[in-house]
Amino acid sequence: MALYKKILIYAVLVILAIVFLAPVYGIITMSLKSLKEIAFNYWGLPGHPEWQNFSYVWSRPTMGLKPYFINSFKITIPSLIFIILFSLFAAYPLSKFKIKGQNILTAILIFGITIPHQILIVPIFKMLNAMHLYDTVYGLILVHIGYGIPFATFLFRNYMSQIPKEVIDSAMVDGASHTRTIFSIIIPLCKPVIAVAAILYFTWIFNEFFYGLILTNSINSTPATVAVSFLNTTNYAAYWNYQAAASLIISLPTLVVFLAFQRFFIKGIMLGSVKG
Repeated sequence: MALYKKILIYAVLVILAIVFLAPVYGIITMSLKSLKEIAFNYWGLPGHPEWQNFSYVWSRPTMGLKPYFINSFKITIPSLIFIILFSLFAAYPLSKFKIKGQNILTAILIFGITIPHQILIVPIFKMLNAMHLYDTVYGLILVHIGYGIPFATFLFRNYMSQIPKEVIDSAMVDGASHTRTIFSIIIPLCKPVIAVAAILYFTWIFNEFFYGLILTNSINSTPATVAVSFLNTTNYAAYWNYQAAASLIISLPTLVVFLAFQRFFIKGIMLGSVKG
C-alpha cells in the first residue's frame, strides 16, 4: 500500500476517534466539575475534581441512584438467564430435528424480531395491569423475556446448525436424554455464542429506557436509566455535573461485562461469520 494511502487511512481513523471520544471526554470532565466551572471551562480539565458528585447522586436523600441501580440488576439478571435458557431449548429442536411446521415457527421468530417494541406498549400495558404486574420488577422481567427470546433463539439456531448431527446421535446412543444432551454437549459447545448473547442482552436490558419509563412509577421497580432521566424533570435539572456522574455510574456494569467476556465475544463473532 502506498504511503499516502496509509496516511489518509490513519488520518480518517484519528478524526473518527476524536468525533467518537469527544462526547465521552466531555461527560467525564463534566462529572468532576462544579456548575460554575462547567459554565466557564467546559472543555478544559477540572481544576479541582469534584469527586463528591458521584457519592451525592448515589446516596442523596431524594432520588439517590442506589435503589434504582439495584432494581436494574434485579431486572437484568433474571431476564438474561431465562432468555438464554428458553432460547437454547427452543433452538435445539429447530436446528437438529425435522419438526412439522418448522418453517412457520422460523417465520414467527423472524417476525418477532422485526416488530418495533413501541407498537406493543399498549397491549403490554393492559396485559400487565390485568395480571397485577404493572409497576413491578416481575412485570419488566416478563416483558424483556418475551421480547428477547425470538432473536436469541434465531441466533442460537444458526450457531447450533454448525454442530455435527453425529455428536447428538452419539449422545443418544449412550443413553443421554435431550435435556442431558443440551446441558452436557450443546451448552459447552455454544459458549462463544452464549457469551455474545449475554453481552448483547445485558447491555440492552440494563440500558433499556422505554419500558422502564412506561411500565413503572415507583422506587421499588424503576430502573436506573429512568432515574437518571428524572434529573431533568425535577429541581435538579440544571445540575449537569450530577447527571453526568449518574450516567457514568450506570455505564460501568455494561463496561465491566464486556471487558470480562470480550474474549468469548470476539470468538463468537468470528465463528459466526465463517461456516466450516
